[in-house]
Amino acid sequence: MIRRKRYAILKESAHFLPPVLALVLLVGCGRDDEDSGAERSERVVTVESTIVKQREWQLVARAVGSLRADEQVQVRNEIGGQIKQIEAREGQWVSAGDILLRIDDERSALDVKRAEARYEETQAQVIRREPLFEQELITEAEMIETRASFRAAEAELGLMRRRLADTTVRAPIEGQLGRRYVSLGDYTQAGSLLFDLVKIDVLKLDFNLPERYLPLIDIGQAVRVHTAAHPDRTFNGEVYFVDPVIDSNTRTLAVRALIDNEDLALRPNQFVSVQIDVEKLDEAVVIPEQALISDMGGYSVYVVDVDDRAERRRVRLGEREPGYIEIREGVSAGERVVAAGHQRLQPSTRVRDRNRSED
Repeated sequence: MIRRKRYAILKESAHFLPPVLALVLLVGCGRDDEDSGAERSERVVTVESTIVKQREWQLVARAVGSLRADEQVQVRNEIGGQIKQIEAREGQWVSAGDILLRIDDERSALDVKRAEARYEETQAQVIRREPLFEQELITEAEMIETRASFRAAEAELGLMRRRLADTTVRAPIEGQLGRRYVSLGDYTQAGSLLFDLVKIDVLKLDFNLPERYLPLIDIGQAVRVHTAAHPDRTFNGEVYFVDPVIDSNTRTLAVRALIDNEDLALRPNQFVSVQIDVEKLDEAVVIPEQALISDMGGYSVYVVDVDDRAERRRVRLGEREPGYIEIREGVSAGERVVAAGHQRLQPSTRVRDRNRSED
């Protein structure tokens, strides 16, 4: 009532005021009324929401792993000498026993001949003295000494033959030759590094999983591997080793698998992403990942109630898959959560659901 009287007085006074001043007074009164109406109106935020669904969910353990050769050896020579011949090239696939290179064997061959002569001599002595011993024409001690000399000559001959054989260096396993470290004509000491040799048609995969997966990982489980070098391919393998001890520093479980690499597309020391199907849930509560809000306290979502108001709730997360996340606690199937537009929301804000409007 007071405001109406004030407005009437101002209106009457406007007849006696200059036109411009009267206009200012009247406009000012109208603005006060508009501001009061804005204060009484409620803020409404337009969002996009989605229904929380309950569906079958395959739990997938994910990790980053490193590939290793199934077998990897450094080929070395057991006897020193000059390299006389190189039979294999870098990158060549070889079988176990294939000749890789030869070391000068002239001295070793002479040592074998000398050992053979000594062997034949001692063998003849044994043959001559056996009848004499039986006739007691020589003592037992003499016979023992003769037989011992023969056995020593026999062992010496075997050793010399082994050294002669060692002048030919052979592949200890099947695989692909890597770098060669020597050249034709080099003189190498015993134990020198000659070749790298790796078996990579099958690769070992090393990776670690959080300890919570301990009861879900077992020998024989299938493993899927992806790598940046072949983004459109999936490589398959199988778990063959689970470390019986949890790492005390990282609290993770070391796992090793074998990956089929018959076409040699993968290489040792590559980093790969690893996936293992560990468990299937029949009724998992799932929301789009974009609905999730992260802050210092953890994770939450905005739930739209029956009055179209946003309610912020803390949630406990489960497993993830591209675009979606499992919710272990905080929301239930059938509820509606805000999937887009939650950045402008505060608790109890009234919302207008764009999806429902379009419907």
